[in-house]
Amino acid sequence: MKLSEEITCHALQLVEPDPEAVYTLEVAERLAHVPRRLIAVYYKHGLVSPVVDPACGGFYFNDEGIRALRRIEYLRMSCGINLVGVKMIFALMDEADRLRAEARFLRAR
Repeated sequence: MKLSEEITCHALQLVEPDPEAVYTLEVAERLAHVPRRLIAVYYKHGLVSPVVDPACGGFYFNDEGIRALRRIEYLRMSCGINLVGVKMIFALMDEADRLRAEARFLRAR
């Protein structure tokens, strides 16, 4: 394998967060590739929620929080969507999930 192929292979690997783990702000920053300043901005806009209240000793995120950070960054950087648009997309995704669950419930009756 050539060195360029080796680098490409390693660059494409994403780290999937452990569903049971809780990560500090520093680890979340590395896993999601999002600077801590932006994580704080996303928190203030209600786009991501830590699993522990920041007033009680810092930001801690679970796998859902890491995935949300990755989605926000993708929408902002790849699609050019601002934070208001990201918030609207997240609300629509939540509504779609709720409607799917309701439809499954009604079909099961």
